[in-house]
Amino acid sequence: MCKKKTTNRQDMTHSEQGFTLIELMVIVMLIGILSYLSLVAFELYRANAAYASVESTLHSATVAAEASQSDPNNLPPPLGWYMQMGPGAITDPAAASYLVGLKLPRQTRIVASYDPNCVDAGCLSDFVEIWHCLANETAFWVRWGDGFSWTFRNVPGGGC
Repeated sequence: MCKKKTTNRQDMTHSEQGFTLIELMVIVMLIGILSYLSLVAFELYRANAAYASVESTLHSATVAAEASQSDPNNLPPPLGWYMQMGPGAITDPAAASYLVGLKLPRQTRIVASYDPNCVDAGCLSDFVEIWHCLANETAFWVRWGDGFSWTFRNVPGGGC
């Protein structure tokens, strides 16, 4: 004979219990906070990497500018305020003769100026500034007519 099994609620043992709604909400909140912090850290990492590209490009640009002026009898032509955005070689012929062999990385902007007739401390002979679209800072290099030069790093600004 088949005996029908009846269960009584009081007879059931509750050895396993699920999470309460409050506990689940706390876990979801903690996951949200950790996700937010990781996104902030990633954005900071990305901005620092972009600024490292700014520093590297500025160094290459100053080396190129100084190399173009190594022969005092064959100086590049004057360069007004020249700006280029985008990757690749410098497109303007006067700027290309001043910034010999410089290639810009992606999302980078350069502003450059050169005056070969500047021979005293009161005038600006060379100017190169580099931005990166993802960086929060920019950097630039200046040289006056007397040969004194200075590099300004971590200048607030940047972006495109």
